[in-house]
Amino acid sequence: MRFKPNYRIERAERDRAKKARKDEKLKRQQDRATQRIDDGGQPPAAGPEIPETAPTATGGLRDCGSEA
Repeated sequence: MRFKPNYRIERAERDRAKKARKDEKLKRQQDRATQRIDDGGQPPAAGPEIPETAPTATGGLRDCGSEA
């Protein structure tokens, strides 16, 4: 007779394995980033950089009112 599956334990094991993979990937990324910085590169920016010449939401729009 087969054993009775214990879904809660199996799910916990999958979650632990997933977290371990994510932690390892994050550690590799941080190691690579520090290595780039040590090689003379710049640290990663806090957010996405937007160039000054980038179009804005209202930059290219004209007044939609009637021009009578």
